Amino acid sequence: MNDKTEHPMDVWLFAGSSAIMALSVDRDGEGLPGEHGPWVRIRPVTLDHADEAEARALIREHGFCCFDASPSKAEDAIRCEADP
Repeated sequence: MNDKTEHPMDVWLFAGSSAIMALSVDRDGEGLPGEHGPWVRIRPVTLDHADEAEARALIREHGFCCFDASPSKAEDAIRCEADP
């Protein structure tokens, strides 16, 4: 079964305060919520898996998507893969 999407999205991964992470279309993280900052750009990411559809939809709507990457939430975190 192919889990790749036909509509990949190139974004940037950011680390915020605590275990909050974000994906943003803006390389500089403009528009990321200040209450979870300061934000540190980590690396570029391509969202190209079918199970990342919700993240892509949120990013299209808001320009970013935040998620909890704490160990207790690891199974719910979005899989982020670096570009090859």
